[in-house]
Amino acid sequence: GDFKYLMFSLGSGAVKDIAKANNLNTADIIVLNLPYELPMNEFKEKVRKKYNQEEVNYHIAGHYDAMMLLLSAVSKGNTTGESIKNYLQNIKEYSGVTGKIKFDEYGGARIPLTIYTVRDEKFVVY
Repeated sequence: GDFKYLMFSLGSGAVKDIAKANNLNTADIIVLNLPYELPMNEFKEKVRKKYNQEEVNYHIAGHYDAMMLLLSAVSKGNTTGESIKNYLQNIKEYSGVTGKIKFDEYGGARIPLTIYTVRDEKFVVY
Protein backbone atom coordinates (compact mmCIF):
# COMPACT_ATOMS: atom_id res chain seq x y z
CA GLY A 1 0.00 0.00 0.00
CA ASP A 2 0.86 3.66 -0.04
CA PHE A 3 2.44 5.29 2.96
CA LYS A 4 2.61 8.93 3.93
CA TYR A 5 5.62 9.18 6.21
CA LEU A 6 9.01 7.49 6.42
CA MET A 7 10.95 7.41 9.68
CA PHE A 8 14.18 5.86 10.83
CA SER A 9 14.89 3.97 14.01
CA LEU A 10 11.90 4.77 16.14
CA GLY A 11 10.31 2.57 18.75
CA SER A 12 6.72 1.53 18.19
CA GLY A 13 5.65 3.80 21.08
CA ALA A 14 7.27 6.82 19.40
CA VAL A 15 5.51 6.04 16.13
CA LYS A 16 2.20 5.81 18.01
CA ASP A 17 2.82 9.16 19.73
CA ILE A 18 3.79 10.87 16.46
CA ALA A 19 0.74 9.43 14.71
CA LYS A 20 -1.56 10.62 17.51
CA ALA A 21 0.00 14.11 17.63
CA ASN A 22 -0.43 14.49 13.86
CA ASN A 23 -3.85 12.84 13.59
CA LEU A 24 -2.47 9.94 11.53
CA ASN A 25 -3.02 6.22 11.48
CA THR A 26 0.14 4.28 12.40
CA ALA A 27 -0.35 2.29 9.19
CA ASP A 28 0.45 5.53 7.30
CA ILE A 29 3.98 5.44 8.69
CA ILE A 30 6.77 3.07 7.77
CA VAL A 31 9.99 2.70 9.71
CA LEU A 32 13.39 1.53 8.46
CA ASN A 33 15.07 -0.44 11.19
CA LEU A 34 17.21 -3.46 11.85
CA PRO A 35 15.48 -6.82 11.57
CA TYR A 36 13.87 -7.75 14.87
CA GLU A 37 15.27 -11.25 14.87
CA LEU A 38 17.96 -13.19 16.65
CA PRO A 39 20.59 -12.16 17.66
CA MET A 40 19.00 -8.69 17.97
CA ASN A 41 16.20 -10.03 20.19
CA GLU A 42 18.71 -11.74 22.48
CA PHE A 43 20.72 -8.52 22.72
CA LYS A 44 17.60 -6.48 23.49
CA GLU A 45 16.65 -8.88 26.27
CA LYS A 46 20.12 -8.72 27.83
CA VAL A 47 20.05 -4.90 27.76
CA ARG A 48 16.57 -4.87 29.29
CA LYS A 49 17.61 -7.15 32.13
CA LYS A 50 20.99 -5.56 32.87
CA TYR A 51 20.13 -1.87 32.46
CA ASN A 52 16.33 -1.84 32.81
CA GLN A 53 16.24 -0.20 29.36
CA GLU A 54 13.04 -0.84 27.42
CA GLU A 55 13.82 0.90 24.14
CA VAL A 56 16.74 -0.78 22.39
CA ASN A 57 17.15 0.54 18.86
CA TYR A 58 19.69 0.10 16.09
CA HIS A 59 21.75 3.02 17.38
CA ILE A 60 22.43 1.19 20.63
CA ALA A 61 23.01 -2.12 18.84
CA GLY A 62 25.19 -0.49 16.19
CA HIS A 63 27.38 1.17 18.81
CA TYR A 64 27.70 -2.17 20.58
CA ASP A 65 28.83 -3.85 17.35
CA ALA A 66 31.30 -1.03 16.65
CA MET A 67 32.79 -1.37 20.13
CA MET A 68 33.06 -5.15 19.75
CA LEU A 69 34.95 -4.68 16.47
CA LEU A 70 37.30 -2.22 18.17
CA LEU A 71 37.85 -4.57 21.11
CA SER A 72 38.56 -7.37 18.67
CA ALA A 73 41.28 -5.25 17.03
CA VAL A 74 42.88 -4.27 20.34
CA SER A 75 42.73 -7.81 21.74
CA LYS A 76 44.79 -8.96 18.74
CA GLY A 77 47.56 -6.51 19.61
CA ASN A 78 46.51 -3.55 17.48
CA THR A 79 47.09 -0.60 19.76
CA THR A 80 47.83 2.31 17.45
CA GLY A 81 45.39 4.15 15.25
CA GLU A 82 47.18 2.92 12.15
CA SER A 83 47.21 -0.76 13.21
CA ILE A 84 43.54 -0.62 14.25
CA LYS A 85 42.64 0.97 10.91
CA ASN A 86 44.55 -1.74 9.02
CA TYR A 87 42.89 -4.49 11.06
CA LEU A 88 39.41 -3.09 10.44
CA GLN A 89 40.08 -2.59 6.70
CA ASN A 90 40.78 -6.31 6.37
CA ILE A 91 37.43 -7.37 7.82
CA LYS A 92 35.03 -8.26 5.03
CA GLU A 93 32.11 -9.46 7.14
CA TYR A 94 31.16 -9.27 10.81
CA SER A 95 28.33 -11.13 12.54
CA GLY A 96 27.06 -8.88 15.28
CA VAL A 97 23.85 -8.19 17.14
CA THR A 98 22.67 -6.10 14.20
CA GLY A 99 23.10 -9.08 11.87
CA LYS A 100 25.71 -9.85 9.23
CA ILE A 101 27.48 -6.63 8.37
CA LYS A 102 29.44 -6.62 5.14
CA PHE A 103 32.09 -4.02 4.41
CA ASP A 104 32.76 -2.60 0.97
CA GLU A 105 36.16 -1.80 -0.54
CA TYR A 106 36.07 1.64 1.08
CA GLY A 107 35.35 0.32 4.58
CA GLY A 108 31.69 1.32 4.45
CA ALA A 109 29.28 -0.92 6.30
CA ARG A 110 26.38 -2.51 4.50
CA ILE A 111 23.89 -3.00 7.28
CA PRO A 112 20.72 -5.05 6.80
CA LEU A 113 17.55 -2.98 7.22
CA THR A 114 13.91 -4.06 7.14
CA ILE A 115 10.86 -1.90 6.42
CA TYR A 116 8.17 -1.99 9.13
CA THR A 117 4.88 -0.36 9.95
CA VAL A 118 3.09 -0.41 13.29
CA ARG A 119 -0.09 -2.38 13.95
CA ASP A 120 -1.56 -2.81 17.41
CA GLU A 121 1.49 -1.02 18.85
CA LYS A 122 3.90 -3.63 17.44
CA PHE A 123 6.25 -3.54 14.48
CA VAL A 124 5.19 -5.71 11.56
CA VAL A 125 7.04 -6.15 8.29
CA TYR A 126 5.64 -3.77 5.70
